[in-house]
Amino acid sequence: MSRAFILNFNAPRSFEDILYFFETSKGSNLTLLMQDFEAGETSWSVPKYAMPGDTVLFMCAKSARANLGMAASHLPAHVSQNLLKFIGEQKKEYQRYSGSLIGCGVINTKPVYDADNKWWVSDIGQLFRFAESVRIDDFRSFITISSRGSVTALTDAGAVRALMTGSGSAVFGIFRSGKNAEAAYSSLSHKWRNVFLCHSQSDSIRIQSD
Repeated sequence: MSRAFILNFNAPRSFEDILYFFETSKGSNLTLLMQDFEAGETSWSVPKYAMPGDTVLFMCAKSARANLGMAASHLPAHVSQNLLKFIGEQKKEYQRYSGSLIGCGVINTKPVYDADNKWWVSDIGQLFRFAESVRIDDFRSFITISSRGSVTALTDAGAVRALMTGSGSAVFGIFRSGKNAEAAYSSLSHKWRNVFLCHSQSDSIRIQSD
């Protein structure tokens, strides 16, 4: 039985990311995906459990516009006019599409692990770009968390409570003991790229020097 799930992608998060996209591809994830829609196929990061025949929905993260703005605010003193033009164009695109579904496709191949980037990649065909993007607020109320999702994985690993952050950029779990949290960290680190073990803090901010 085929399934459908959302592939959430973001904007460059640092000046180094912006420069990389500018120098190597003259576009960001959003630009490249728009080009792939024209071609009708792409290779994209997917969940490791994805299967041929599954439908994917491409969503530009709600936090993408803010992330790009933050990255662009840390530009060096002197940058080329071409780079400034590129950043301006990207800002317009992410302002338009952040927090929206922009198209869909069908997975053609089983995921292959990309060791360099530490993610799973599949070939995706039958790409279709929506005539009008669909805002997250239009479907948030009836989207449910998959049994394979990270929120459910945290509760299955023993979290008393697991929640998604406001922008959807991360999920976190609360455990009754450090031992339980360490066991969950050990287990989930094999499944996801960025898993962090944290502990509660009695004061709000603490700056530690080396």
